[in-house]
Amino acid sequence: LQLNEDPDSVFYHKLDTDNVGSAGHSQGAIGALNAVTEQPGGSRYRALYLASCPSSRYADALGWAYDPARIAVPCLLVAGTGLLDAGDPGAPEELMSPEVAQDAEEISIAPLWSQEEIYRLIPEEVPKARARRTGADHAEMLPWPDGYMTAWFRYWLMGDEAAGAAFLGPQAELAANPLWQDVEKNL
Repeated sequence: LQLNEDPDSVFYHKLDTDNVGSAGHSQGAIGALNAVTEQPGGSRYRALYLASCPSSRYADALGWAYDPARIAVPCLLVAGTGLLDAGDPGAPEELMSPEVAQDAEEISIAPLWSQEEIYRLIPEEVPKARARRTGADHAEMLPWPDGYMTAWFRYWLMGDEAAGAAFLGPQAELAANPLWQDVEKNL
């Protein structure tokens, strides 16, 4: 903010300080979420993007607290269906043996139940969407959903209606994209 007002800075009047987004992947997703909900200046943010946000169980075990119920800005939540993000991608949890389910739970970072939990905890009046990228695992969730992240921020921060078509209404591109599954949104 100071550099935006400093005439000697390359950032002088280059930043739109009224339209700021927060984005993160994995542990960075928790940082992005906490920037919006816990940090001084969190009210400056106008949109949030979370990729492979660790489950509450995973985060609690590592001492990475976060509270999705405090999110008050539009939020896009994405994860992959691969082993590290989802656990055992080929077996519904209710069909796994307790041992397999426990192992999958311990190694998976952002399983479907966690995506559903975070989505449910974000207040209903907050615009939100969630989806999982078929065939992607934890590392791929950093670059692969970049187009949707860009569209999300272009819509919410810049008012780009064409970008909004990726998420808005029953004909939303994300919902029709065969590379994405488990799409849920209130837009």
